[in-house]
Amino acid sequence: MSRLKQITPRCFVFIGNGDDVYHSYGANTGFIVGREACLIVDTGFHLRTADQLLSAVRKHSPKRLYVLSTHYHSDHVFGNLPFTEAGASIIAHENCRRSMLDQSEGLLNKYRKRNKRLAGLLRSVKVSYPSVAFRNNLTLHLDEETTVDIVHPVAVAHTNGDSVAVCREMEQYSQATFSGTGIIQTSKTPGSRARSKHYNGSSRRGLEG
Repeated sequence: MSRLKQITPRCFVFIGNGDDVYHSYGANTGFIVGREACLIVDTGFHLRTADQLLSAVRKHSPKRLYVLSTHYHSDHVFGNLPFTEAGASIIAHENCRRSMLDQSEGLLNKYRKRNKRLAGLLRSVKVSYPSVAFRNNLTLHLDEETTVDIVHPVAVAHTNGDSVAVCREMEQYSQATFSGTGIIQTSKTPGSRARSKHYNGSSRRGLEG
């Protein structure tokens, strides 16, 4: 079970635990809440994680939902379906969307065939693909003071379709960066130096990484 932690006034992270495939190798997920909309960053490997995340999001009663798939690896995208069914638009870099179309169904079948435990865990999973694809960057305004810049790194990082989400909360002098493999929270008050804190998954590897 992931642990929910609020890292800025608008940003929340589900800190993953476990070092095996059944726990998504400790992959983190999270969400950013504005007064008008909410952005969920990655949705986990299976529906238990996705349902836990969606339940936490619904407590904030957002008017609109967006999901960012930071890359195509299964531990970040197999939980998309409950959010699509709740009306969310799935966003990803165009290379991530292409990789999902090419590989996700095959990966899902492969994991189901690995053993009975995985087959049961993934029984109800259906791949939900991005409906919004971007090439360089994209900006979401979750309200008049909470902005999320979604950026595709110039150099290949984890995959060739990575996205990084940077949330800026104007009134709080705080910023959170969601990279898919880790989350960085930075805070600064007038006249002081910026301070950062890192939240990483419990394992360095990923399902297809």
